[in-house]
Amino acid sequence: MCGITGILSPNRQIPLRDLKDLNDNISHRGPDDEGYCILSSNNFESFKGDATTRDIDFKHINTYSNKEFNLGIAHRRFSIIDTSSAGHQPFFSEEDQIALSFNGEIYNYIEIKKELSNRLGVEFKSNSDTEVILQAYKYWGLDCFKKFNGFWSLAIIHGNQLILSRDRIGKKPLYYSNDNDLLIFSSEIRPLLSLRKKYGFKNSISKEAAFDYLRLDRRNAFTDSFFSEIKQVESASYMVFSLNYVEPEKKEKFWDLSNINVNDQINLSSSKEQFLTLLNDSINLRLRADVPIAVNLSGGLDSSAIVSLATKSLRKKNQTLAVHNFKFKDDTSLDESIA
Repeated sequence: MCGITGILSPNRQIPLRDLKDLNDNISHRGPDDEGYCILSSNNFESFKGDATTRDIDFKHINTYSNKEFNLGIAHRRFSIIDTSSAGHQPFFSEEDQIALSFNGEIYNYIEIKKELSNRLGVEFKSNSDTEVILQAYKYWGLDCFKKFNGFWSLAIIHGNQLILSRDRIGKKPLYYSNDNDLLIFSSEIRPLLSLRKKYGFKNSISKEAAFDYLRLDRRNAFTDSFFSEIKQVESASYMVFSLNYVEPEKKEKFWDLSNINVNDQINLSSSKEQFLTLLNDSINLRLRADVPIAVNLSGGLDSSAIVSLATKSLRKKNQTLAVHNFKFKDDTSLDESIA
């Protein structure tokens, strides 16, 4: 699952302990690794925590909890691709002054990696999709998001800029507040509420969001949250902040569903064939992992089709697929083991 957090404040000196508190509040999202990176005197400084993998030899954050900074990002890792310490985050390129904290998975990272290696001669030091993001950003800039097939929320520090981005459909959450000369972001709302309360900032319920939830059962729609001061990074977009201001200096959409070409001449037979091809391709991309793969099966047609196609694909590699479902002892209406 993973989780990301970060703080930017142009004029307020932030103690490192506040970044750690943010990150501790999402520790349940990533038990495998922990990392911190701050921009200090135009240089990156990295720190480890108690959950950091043993191979990482950084200064421990507890020893430097009073150190102050203006821009920093943090990460909690749930390892899926390249589970070694080479995939530690925040991932950074010191010579290029770029640091990255990333939650999600880039399904086509192998194809992008080949393009970068073969066409541009980029050398990689890990097998992680995280490094592919960083290298893609180095060579394509903000256009790199157009090339990604996956789901993500991420933060990039590049020089004195902070970039926040979210995947096309907004599957991965990314919340932020930017008032009182302080920008805070996180994969969850709770860390933001906690730090805002510590600083004495107001946290007020959004009446519009509360109405939408209670009356329409709509939650976290568009860019709002249940709190007026906390927003979401919009799906299929990126925001660029400078170190001098907590309002974005640039905000753009990199993808829109309305731009998809529609073939209204296709017939039922060929559309079924094309749908099956696309579904197979989609499933095969999502089977890329360096850990065992499992599926929660509800017994419906959609999950059953996915399990069937995934099983066929894995059998060709002499791999198996673990399948789980849910049932409740005293409530047969909630038994998902029944097709």
